[in-house]
Amino acid sequence: MPTAINIGLLGCGTVGESVVRILTERSDLIQARTAGRRIQLQKVVLRDPSKPRRVALPKRGISTDPTQLLQDRRIKIVVELIGGIEPARTWIEAALRAGKDVITANKALLAERGPELVTLARDLGRVLMFEAAVGGGVPMIGTLRQSLAANQILGFSGVLNGTSHYMLHHMHDQGSSWQTALSEASRLGYAEANCEMDVNGSDAAQKLALLAQLAFRTQIDWKQIPRSGMESIDEVDVAWSKANGMRILPLAVARPMDRRDPVGSNLYLAVHPALLPQYDRLAGAEGPENVIAFHGDALGTLTLRGQGAGGMATASAVVCDLIDVVLGRARATQKCAPLWDESWPAWMPPAWTPPVPHYLRVFARHADLVRTVHTTCESFDVTVTRWEPIDAGKPGESRGIMATLSEANPHAVTQLQAQLRHRLGPDGTTLTLPIQQSELGIPAR
Repeated sequence: MPTAINIGLLGCGTVGESVVRILTERSDLIQARTAGRRIQLQKVVLRDPSKPRRVALPKRGISTDPTQLLQDRRIKIVVELIGGIEPARTWIEAALRAGKDVITANKALLAERGPELVTLARDLGRVLMFEAAVGGGVPMIGTLRQSLAANQILGFSGVLNGTSHYMLHHMHDQGSSWQTALSEASRLGYAEANCEMDVNGSDAAQKLALLAQLAFRTQIDWKQIPRSGMESIDEVDVAWSKANGMRILPLAVARPMDRRDPVGSNLYLAVHPALLPQYDRLAGAEGPENVIAFHGDALGTLTLRGQGAGGMATASAVVCDLIDVVLGRARATQKCAPLWDESWPAWMPPAWTPPVPHYLRVFARHADLVRTVHTTCESFDVTVTRWEPIDAGKPGESRGIMATLSEANPHAVTQLQAQLRHRLGPDGTTLTLPIQQSELGIPAR
């Protein structure tokens, strides 16, 4: 009779409880998919054991002391679900050194300390799996490592943060303000009390770095990825996008600018709000969903869409990793599809970035606003192709303009914005968004 595989949980919040629920309610199904081996929860480390739980935990296996779990030789797999950098890093390292395989959903830790943990796991002959760290229940990492293994990845783009996507989706469908959308996201549990990293693009940049390392085999520091948030997006910007058959999406993009050399400084990475046609495959995602389009040289385009957060969605990915570890599939995958190739150079932001058209919005009560915008753009070899006033609510008055700009390098547009703000003074505010006719929107050379 096949033996049970004992596991331990570090943390049992929303995701942890959902993992226990899946293991309990779907035990027969999981056992059938692990060649008859039963996954058994042996121990759980909790911060507050007195807190009521919605699932049954092993009474003799509950502890506040992680060393009891980490030193238990019966436990073969540790699932880390506490989040944050410390003590998660210390506990994962201790688990690997104790001869245990590890599964984590900790995107922040992997973004900061992933290279050393992956290297440690490899050197010790252990497995470190992290499907849930990027797309929640959307199997982005497994798709790259397994389903697209026969393809050279030509690029990918998508929505990797459910909070910012829900807010923009709410603004688009309800005509609400940014602050109203944030309040609604918080009420529904889509936004945490501190959601700064969600709305400023940092969360998506961390996930983009992990995916791009797998796709292009080069080590990436997420802090070097150019990123901009959605804090400055106004109702007038959303209204303009709707009137022009477009949507604003919090986009993450990765693509070699030269397909013959997909590493180093040739790799284009960015996180920013962007305007895409409403018929684009990425624009169909709703609310807090994540969506990603992978482009492979053999398959073409593959789109994945689903719940990128939430207890059951994230737990689904965690349990899938558990099944892969039990079957031995994870060990083979980690060996053949490492997080990056150490023989390849580390990524550096490219000096040149591809030109794209941009949307420009300016709020300012300036006597010669239109002329100021035109002359500022011309000084950067950018043309205003179309413009319209922003209604101030009084006949004959305007509180700014909205315009479309000719193709321009994003670096030049950033400098253009800074110069425009300088000329308009402290009362002038600006926003630019790239206009992309496809989800990648990057011309490859």
